[in-house]
Amino acid sequence: MQGLQDDLRFAWRSLGSQRGLTAAAILTLALGIAGSTVAFVMLRVALLEQPAADEPQRVARVWRVDPLLGNERGGVSIVQFLALRARIRSLELAAFTSEGRVLAHASASLLVDVQRVSGSFLRTLGKHPALGR
Repeated sequence: MQGLQDDLRFAWRSLGSQRGLTAAAILTLALGIAGSTVAFVMLRVALLEQPAADEPQRVARVWRVDPLLGNERGGVSIVQFLALRARIRSLELAAFTSEGRVLAHASASLLVDVQRVSGSFLRTLGKHPALGR
């Protein structure tokens, strides 16, 4: 055990005396780990994860286009959504909105993304909650 401690102390001193080599080694390790992580996540998303909807080819996202306001992709208000849902019977419509909220605790706070969805959102995707509504 003493031999291992001596070797670790020697390695630590060697790294401290050659700072450029140490920085290059740490940077190389960081880039290798980051690259492996990105590759794994992309592979998992592409091959292993189930799509969000049972029939993803039947799901579309609809935008409101308003050239007077200068935006190409605008959301609809709840009033507009309810009017569309009342008029269009051939499609099952659901609405969602994304926003950031602060999740606060006594010692820290965290900004989290929150999705607010209409009551038909899960049914539109072909999903059913395990508990609750």
